[in-house]
Amino acid sequence: MVANVARALRRPLIPWQRMIADVAGETLPNGRMAYPVVVCIVPRRAGKTALQLARSMQRAASARDQRIWYTSQSGTDASEQFREWVSILQSSPINRHIKPRMLTGRESISVLGTGSLVSVFPPIETALHGKDADDVTIDEAWAFDALTGQRLEAALRPATATRKARQLWIVSAGGTSASEWLLSWRELGRALTGPDQGIAYWEWYPEVDAAGNITADLDDPEVWAATHPAIGYHLDIEALIEDRKTMRKEGGSALFYRAYLDVFSDATGDRLIPRRAWDSCQNEDWELAPGPGLRLGCDVASDQAAGAVALAARNGARVGIELVDHRPGIGWMAARVRELRDRYRCTIHADRAGPAGPVIRALEDAGLTCPAWSVRDHVIAAAGFRDAILTGAVVTRPQPALNTAAGAVQRRDIADGWVYSRRRSPADVSPFIAAMLAWDAASRLVPRPPTIVTA
Repeated sequence: MVANVARALRRPLIPWQRMIADVAGETLPNGRMAYPVVVCIVPRRAGKTALQLARSMQRAASARDQRIWYTSQSGTDASEQFREWVSILQSSPINRHIKPRMLTGRESISVLGTGSLVSVFPPIETALHGKDADDVTIDEAWAFDALTGQRLEAALRPATATRKARQLWIVSAGGTSASEWLLSWRELGRALTGPDQGIAYWEWYPEVDAAGNITADLDDPEVWAATHPAIGYHLDIEALIEDRKTMRKEGGSALFYRAYLDVFSDATGDRLIPRRAWDSCQNEDWELAPGPGLRLGCDVASDQAAGAVALAARNGARVGIELVDHRPGIGWMAARVRELRDRYRCTIHADRAGPAGPVIRALEDAGLTCPAWSVRDHVIAAAGFRDAILTGAVVTRPQPALNTAAGAVQRRDIADGWVYSRRRSPADVSPFIAAMLAWDAASRLVPRPPTIVTA
């Protein structure tokens, strides 16, 4: 058992480690692993590295000629971590059962008696070509963008194809909006509905609402204790309290939330829309006044798990925006948009090339039209909306869902410009994009000059 190896390493498993080791180690009657893919997103200092060492050594000792491989965000990082593993093994009773080989970049551990090897490899697209692999761990998966992760995965899969009890482990702490490969696995893992889909998925993170927006107070020690699985074992809550006090400088909060709570950092820091600029646009007393210049924008989350509707109208030198509705799912949206359109006689604006396509088709079936948007329109609107926020040319009431989206929204570069990215953003940003669509249409209306009457 993995637990026995961990005890021999003088690093006994704590509950979260034991749970994962037991579940991920399940096998089927035909000898195959019940979960060929295991994804684990767990905060730093929780003990994921100790779990991987104990698990790898248990597998290497349990059967003959096993080939177990480990990598991290770079070949150098993988080698450094592997050397730490060897140091732990050499100071334990397991030392007499192993034979390390410490050539830089080609480190390995032979397990005497089984002929199994635990080895390191660099995370490149030619990784493990011509090699066999029973078990592969990709650590610190947050470091890979979508293309790099996909190429690495494509390189590794054939190495395991002929091995009966194959298993791929994707392990990481929280990342950033650039952690596209890990975010894609997170999206898949959160969508799992049962245990028969070949993936074992674990993630520790603060409470969120139905749209995936964080609702917990990230500065509450009780939230930390409920989120971090090592607190009360080898990690004291006092250590986090001390770190929080000294990490309040600009960007420090995001680093703390990412390290200890698995909050992907761009959800709270590294903001595309600066907090100070966004806050300066908010006015508790402002109200959107219906009128002929009212424009409606609607947008849908990348996974169509939620949708948003916003209105905008020019308010003197500024354009006012208001999030009218934001709910889970999209089945409600067409009826809600028709209701608002009939009430205010406003034009409707949406991105027909994006996930709002089904909503637009439902509106068109009802006889309503949405102006077509080109890529250039998106580029101009994205930069224009951000500039309007930075210069105070936008006004809105404080609204939690809109505030969260403004803090989370990220950009995607295209050609000579950029657009707001739903997929790269670590939270649902449909409220922000809906507001941008409405703002863009309303801002194009030139205020009518006053009538001058002369005698």
